[in-house]
Amino acid sequence: MKKFALIFVLSILTSVAQARTGGPVGLGIILGEPSALNLKYDQSPNDAFDLGLAFNFDRWVLVYGDYQYKFANVIRPAPQLTPYLGLGVVIVASNKSIEDTRGTRYFDSSASSKFALGVRVPIGIEWRPDAPIGIFAEIAPGLAVIPSTVGFFQGGIGIRYYF
Repeated sequence: MKKFALIFVLSILTSVAQARTGGPVGLGIILGEPSALNLKYDQSPNDAFDLGLAFNFDRWVLVYGDYQYKFANVIRPAPQLTPYLGLGVVIVASNKSIEDTRGTRYFDSSASSKFALGVRVPIGIEWRPDAPIGIFAEIAPGLAVIPSTVGFFQGGIGIRYYF
């Protein structure tokens, strides 16, 4: 009975501690280029996966997915600040002619394609206070490789709720 009580108390304390800082999954938004819904999964203290979905209902959809290496506890005076560096892909699809869409930056002027694929390198920092939220800022230079080679620049600020 004492073992059961000890396990019960430890599980409650763990739940309370996790509720204060949140779990490994964060859901939120990023405002910028692109403004998107955002999902992040912290696989460990040093790496995470980040996904984003941006869309214009009748014209285009943009999806990105990144692997992030986090430099946890690098900023000694503020351990809640975690810089990161990543590598990812971006996909843009359109159902209209590309000249009519916001996504023209992923295509050259002669492209008649309605699909683009590129790579991106997100560089950012996230602040995780003792609450289940994360506030972050990032820049992500990239290179579209299909249908043509075109450079682009993404970035923004965002907030996530971790559960």
